[in-house]
Amino acid sequence: ICQGECPKKICIKGCEILSTSFRDYVYDPLPDGVQEVVFLKDLKPEEIYISPGSYKIVVSRGMEYSRYETDVNIGPGEETRIKAYLHKVANADGWLSADTHVHAVNSPDSPVSLIDRVITFAGEGVDVIISTDHDWLTDYEPAIALLGLKDFLSSLVGQEITTFSYGHFNAYPLKLDKKAPSDGALDWAEKYDRYQKYGIKESEKEKFRFLRSLHPKEIFKNAHLMKPENFQRNIVQVNHPRSGGMGYFDYVLLDTFGLTTAIDPCIHRIFPPAGTCGGADKVGGDTGLFIPLQTLKDMANLERFDAIEVYNSYYEIPIVINDWFTFLNHGVHITGVGVSDTHQKIQVHPGIGRTFVWVGKGNDSPSKFREDIAVKNTFINNLADGKVFISNGIILEEFKLCGARGNAEECAEMGWSNMKNLTSNFKLKIRVKSADWVKFDTLKIFINTRETAARSKQPVKKWPTPSYATSITPIRQEIEIQGNRFGWMVFETEIPLTPPAEDFWVVAVVSCENSCEPNPMFPVVVDKKVKPILITNPIYIDQNGDGRFTPSPPTYAKESPQAPHYENHQEEGKAINSKSKGRKSDSNNEERKMLLEKIIKSLHIH
Repeated sequence: ICQGECPKKICIKGCEILSTSFRDYVYDPLPDGVQEVVFLKDLKPEEIYISPGSYKIVVSRGMEYSRYETDVNIGPGEETRIKAYLHKVANADGWLSADTHVHAVNSPDSPVSLIDRVITFAGEGVDVIISTDHDWLTDYEPAIALLGLKDFLSSLVGQEITTFSYGHFNAYPLKLDKKAPSDGALDWAEKYDRYQKYGIKESEKEKFRFLRSLHPKEIFKNAHLMKPENFQRNIVQVNHPRSGGMGYFDYVLLDTFGLTTAIDPCIHRIFPPAGTCGGADKVGGDTGLFIPLQTLKDMANLERFDAIEVYNSYYEIPIVINDWFTFLNHGVHITGVGVSDTHQKIQVHPGIGRTFVWVGKGNDSPSKFREDIAVKNTFINNLADGKVFISNGIILEEFKLCGARGNAEECAEMGWSNMKNLTSNFKLKIRVKSADWVKFDTLKIFINTRETAARSKQPVKKWPTPSYATSITPIRQEIEIQGNRFGWMVFETEIPLTPPAEDFWVVAVVSCENSCEPNPMFPVVVDKKVKPILITNPIYIDQNGDGRFTPSPPTYAKESPQAPHYENHQEEGKAINSKSKGRKSDSNNEERKMLLEKIIKSLHIH
């Protein structure tokens, strides 16, 4: 990190100091305030060439580890040696960490090689990398083996099903087929002779020739049917649902209260369920591009989706969390996941956000995951079941709701299959921790938060109102190993709850809201505006004991602003080149940067 202005120069040859890291300099520039980023392997020394100047050196292996920092002054021709010690201080025992949305060179919009992608994820401490290239199946295992990183990283094969105009969907694991086009990727379009499927007269089929795209429910079913034979099931995930021009919910103009859509299916080249082209005003209120409620409630139905990206862009979390809570209030279990959706080596950090899936102590290593199909099935089954938390730095150790059942006390934990019939004396137990460079100070509890539903074209941008919120003060702990001190932060509490007199769900959010300016995780998390956050999946309570989950239905949120465009979120912190809002640079170089940014945005497939 530069102390003052960075002396960096971007050039390929003829520079006084060449960059040590190999990357696409235009699409993947260094973060503001950073002169160089390199990845080390096998404890081997690495020579880093850097311009003379004053720097803070930061060494990290991701959110579960301590980080090492030291200041250095380097003059022309000088050499400085750094030896750093790291310790796993916020270990997630029993959990496997995963990034379920990852791109590399097999995606047309990612310049990162498979080798570099594996190195970045191993260096970040992610346990499982799930390949989700655009309409291509990628296997990272050969690259992992070539680099000798089997003890550090494992993988699954998946796909980002990238429709041109009505959303992106991940499916994993999928069966790789090297003899098939795109190594066996799912094709989300069909031939024009689908008129037979819909009972259209052959004489009229030319009218429907252009309707070649699969309905989302057909995509979900076909993707579920592509699971490998040794897996009991797989996952279909809705990606960045509120990313304006790339989000499924925005594309189809979803009303999350009625689960209706307003867009004309023919615009997306989808055969209209109503049998005629037209928007909601023409076909009677619902154009049928979403999944029916009863299908969503049926966990075994192949036409439903299993997960939703609650954390893709940090800035879209409030919007998507409103949609997610609305599904929960419909009585629908959908797992919330965290992803990076990284296309770059450095600019969009691998594993931020991150999904932690419970597999049990002793099963929580990449090598165990790779070698034992039972662990892989546990991982996928528990991900679908919601035994999951989302994080960019804070680790969950305990989250359970205890209460009376008859004369005994029982406790429920995250997961649809863990739903319990508890009736009184409710108390919530939560324990979290983090490395000492990850700060947190706020706890919020959401219970059947109902005012979350969004009208068509009007997603809800503000955070839902919590049922319980408080400032918290974690306690610092530390350990000394061979003269080196390593610290971490711990907080735990037990909260009496008075929930509604009906079936209910509970979600906890731990975040940093009062003491995180600037971002304390920088440069491990390269965006200076991102703050630490942890989001649990729901605990479900069947309070009336009928064996079903029937909370009170959602209501429309009071705030319903116009749908944001993806470019707004880019400007709010995920831009390829950072710039201040409302400030115009007079320099030709800045104008060129802004023009280049606009060109990249116009070409970018999220």
